Amino acid sequence: ANAGVSGSGGNVRIVADNSLRVFHGARVQARGGATSGDGGFVETSGHRNLELGSLPDVSAPKGKGGAWLIDPTNIEIIVGSVVAIPGTPYTANTIGAQDISDFLGATGSLVITTASAGGDPGNLTWNAGADVSWASANSLSLIADAALAFNGEINATSGNVSFKADSIALTGTLKTGGNVKLESNTTISQTAG
Repeated sequence: ANAGVSGSGGNVRIVADNSLRVFHGARVQARGGATSGDGGFVETSGHRNLELGSLPDVSAPKGKGGAWLIDPTNIEIIVGSVVAIPGTPYTANTIGAQDISDFLGATGSLVITTASAGGDPGNLTWNAGADVSWASANSLSLIADAALAFNGEINATSGNVSFKADSIALTGTLKTGGNVKLESNTTISQTAG
């Protein structure tokens, strides 16, 4: 869904009712045009399980980066990368902090959402030591159907950051030159950072 010479990238939606695997080396692109235009939109969602082996490209050489949406039931943000080494085992419903940093820094904005299904509550857990940093104006949005636990670190030069969940627990560190939005249906608690 690349634009070619000019114009904005298109929309790509890859959605599975149960499980979705994006293989190592897969190329999912919705790039803006070489001379003008913004990046497009990519969704890679498995409504129960999502296994990531590569990151999409919604960049725009002469415009604003596009957006990537991932939408499993629960998700865990872990230390390192889940896409860096082809041939490594896939781990369902995880994304690496390095993957997030790389995508936000060079490609576009990222929206991570969860949704309850069956016995899965729709939690989003950001592990301690999973530190993310980027220098672009791209934004990060975390939306959990149930609990959102942020235990890592975000360091953004100018990008906006938003958290939305039924409950939000902040024990990590959040620094950005952009805007921060916290929205909860019940509680927001902070113990450090």
